Amino acid sequence: MLSFPATAGADHEGDSPSIDRGGAAAIEALPSDARRCVFVCNRPLDAGRWTFFPDREAAAGSPLAERLFAIPTIESVLIAHDQVTLTRRDEGWSMVARGVRKLRRLLGDPTPGGESWREVGAAVGVAIRDHIASGEVAVAEAARASMPSSRELRRRVQAVLDADVNPVVAGHGGGVSIVDVLDNVVYVRMAGGCQGCGLADMTLKHGVEAAIRDALPEVGAIVDLTDHRAGVNPYFRPS
Repeated sequence: MLSFPATAGADHEGDSPSIDRGGAAAIEALPSDARRCVFVCNRPLDAGRWTFFPDREAAAGSPLAERLFAIPTIESVLIAHDQVTLTRRDEGWSMVARGVRKLRRLLGDPTPGGESWREVGAAVGVAIRDHIASGEVAVAEAARASMPSSRELRRRVQAVLDADVNPVVAGHGGGVSIVDVLDNVVYVRMAGGCQGCGLADMTLKHGVEAAIRDALPEVGAIVDLTDHRAGVNPYFRPS
């Protein structure tokens, strides 16, 4: 996974962009691809809670979300404890460029287009640090209260697995099931041909996780609880 610091910029010529001076909050950017990036701060932003903002209008009254939506091309914002997940619009990206990103992913590039987040990483770092310095709450209580329950989120994730994920992995004798959903963190288990498969991590990251996040950007971490050491006959398809 590509990672780079979301700093406000180097202090002088020759500085590495990884240098974070003056004791400011340390923020690391972890791009998934050209559309989605997680920014992790070394201090809580909204401790122990999560809130998803599908658009700028939903962010009204939530200071940190408002700052992040002020950055051009941001489509949605997820704030969870010490993390911010940003999704960008596809505006200006040609069909050819999207196809190239998909091809790069198929060829093993875990973060196709992720390097493009360097262009906005500094702005995100400034927005987060300005928020911390302001002393304001990150999220309005009304916005937080509107989030779906874990039970409802589980129902939505199950619908994605049923429609988009399991019909595909079933072709390899595999399957993915939900173990639990706590807050917006989803715990899954792989079975059949997926259990013990050497490509299980790629299946999770580039198949299961991508499908869930594309459909449900409000989902946080997706954790694989599979005991892959116990898998037998990866790729085995029952007759």
